[in-house]
Amino acid sequence: MPTGNSLLTFAKPVYYRPPFPEEPLRAATSNPWLAAVSGEAAFAGAIPDVAIRRVGVVTEVPELIGSDAWADTRLERRNEITVRIAKRLQNRASEWNEHVWAFEQFIDKHVRSAAEDALDRVGLPRELMRFVRSDLVCYWQEVNYRDIFQPGFYHSLWQLYAAGHIPCGWDESAGSGVLLYR
Repeated sequence: MPTGNSLLTFAKPVYYRPPFPEEPLRAATSNPWLAAVSGEAAFAGAIPDVAIRRVGVVTEVPELIGSDAWADTRLERRNEITVRIAKRLQNRASEWNEHVWAFEQFIDKHVRSAAEDALDRVGLPRELMRFVRSDLVCYWQEVNYRDIFQPGFYHSLWQLYAAGHIPCGWDESAGSGVLLYR
């Protein structure tokens, strides 16, 4: 059942949210997935309030992205989103799963192939697609609930993906932490 957006389909009706904007979805379908991973160019943008550091070689990415520290960081940030929603919007919070389902369906239909081809092209295992998928879903949830809080951590990850990089870790040894990418 379409809900306010011709690109998303929901399994069940969604009642408590404004229509999800099409721009973030379209951006993912036209993204230059991992185009900057193999080269030596650093991220040219700036991410407010986040220190970033490029990892030395592509072969470090799978170990970093699969580390417990990175999993913990991503889970903590996802939990921050759900806590804010639960405190502010009990009805909308109950539709979290409907949105996750719709976002995952969109990724599988419109993004997965290009992202997996990019993983192949830069010599990274396709298994990393589960991290890309999860990051996109969380970023879109930040967009979805932007009336409750400003998009933050996952928006930062999207900025790296949008520039052709892959976020792959968090280094806590440097004060408040550094987001690692390749």
